[in-house]
Amino acid sequence: MFHSALSGDREAPAVQYLHAMTGAGKSALLRQFALDAARAGRTVREADGSRFAAPRALSAALGDIEDLTGPVLLVDQVDRCEGLEPWLRECLLPSLSEDAVVVLAGRRRPDPAWTADPGWARHARTHRLARLADGEADRLLDGLGLPRPLRVPVKAFAAGHPLALRVAAADALARPVPSADATGTWTPAPSTTSFLFGRLVGPAPTALRRRTLAVAAAAGVVTEGCLRTAVGSQATSAFQWLRTRPYMTPVAGGLRMCEVLIHVVLAERAREGEARATRGGQNLPYW
Repeated sequence: MFHSALSGDREAPAVQYLHAMTGAGKSALLRQFALDAARAGRTVREADGSRFAAPRALSAALGDIEDLTGPVLLVDQVDRCEGLEPWLRECLLPSLSEDAVVVLAGRRRPDPAWTADPGWARHARTHRLARLADGEADRLLDGLGLPRPLRVPVKAFAAGHPLALRVAAADALARPVPSADATGTWTPAPSTTSFLFGRLVGPAPTALRRRTLAVAAAAGVVTEGCLRTAVGSQATSAFQWLRTRPYMTPVAGGLRMCEVLIHVVLAERAREGEARATRGGQNLPYW
């Protein structure tokens, strides 16, 4: 779709919105789009929403984009700047030339106005980046030099998530397991699961939210009822919080956590359980 829009196809959407959890490859894809657009002779303007406190600051950074013919605007982390999406829809994008191409990327699902508004529904498309297929994961691991025997456990743990594949491969290469040549045995180091937990979940969550994540990871499909057993009267607010997380997908009957985060959360919970045992059963602040 991007290349169709770049080539001037009137049927291609002028605005595309990519969304996925952290580490899924949004920024890498935008970098590739920037290279492709530059090769096509387009003027490219790039921005990172997390660097701006307000839309007005972004407007200044984009300079003369409204005066350009056929610009390509790439905005990463568009959901990190409050009020940015409405400003783009209502102010900036309508002022761009008709052959402009715009790609926005964020962790959360886009504002429903992109598809609910009849005008924008004709010109905008949303895409959730899928996890890498098995062959795609192998091509990534080829580039990282991970031996074939170690790939089965690494791919099973990472579940097609690009960042997790890279981090797990680095872990496996840094501390090869003696039996790896024969069986491919590998399990992630605590530092690996701890790093991924921080990147995928974000800043240190409260004890309530960590318990919520633990229930979601163990349940498969989590419901408010599941949470009520673990967090009592806070189940409603905990479930609503889960609804807003980019690593949760609505399914029939509830919400499902992405596979890689299930592996990470369960590993972190097991690690802290072992720590509790070594401390003589002392209660730890989380889980």
